[in-house]
Amino acid sequence: INTWLDSLTKPDRSGKHDDSSFSMILIHEYAKKTKNEVLINKIASVALKLYENDKNFVDMPPDTTFLSPSLCVLHLMSKIKSKENFQKWISERNWKEVLKLEPVKGNPEHPYKSHLIGLNFSRAWSCINLSKCIPEEKVTFIKMANVHLQKSLTEISCGYWASDHWIHSFAVLAFGDPFQNLYLIHI
Repeated sequence: INTWLDSLTKPDRSGKHDDSSFSMILIHEYAKKTKNEVLINKIASVALKLYENDKNFVDMPPDTTFLSPSLCVLHLMSKIKSKENFQKWISERNWKEVLKLEPVKGNPEHPYKSHLIGLNFSRAWSCINLSKCIPEEKVTFIKMANVHLQKSLTEISCGYWASDHWIHSFAVLAFGDPFQNLYLIHI
């Protein structure tokens, strides 16, 4: 992990396998659960180097992506900054375009169009996180998470390998601790 983090000279914003902010969110979660302060600090340092100066958060229309680069960066920065520092940082950015992201229809039978099912789940995951960090948009983010979840929930275990072999992991991210995020489906 350290070798990979050290090798990052620019962010990958592809919304696919190599997307650096998504990977750093997952590594940060692991480091927090294992109380690895060295790794937590390393992630924060690299994230600041790569994303601290980002100003505009607008995603390209999805094609075969399964991540929202903009939401992932906002999600990551909310994890590595204190609540106060994140509030200050986000107030100086043009980020509200992410509030306009609409769910997309994927095709569970297609090896690449099935990625759009995962995109809805990953967007919901980031929206759930951001609802806890941006109080003035909490309700908007929760509603967005619900809409994105509803669009893809019917595609879980649909019987097609193209999506079934991985889509569950993204659903688990979106729902997280089942007791923590249960309220989502009631709004």
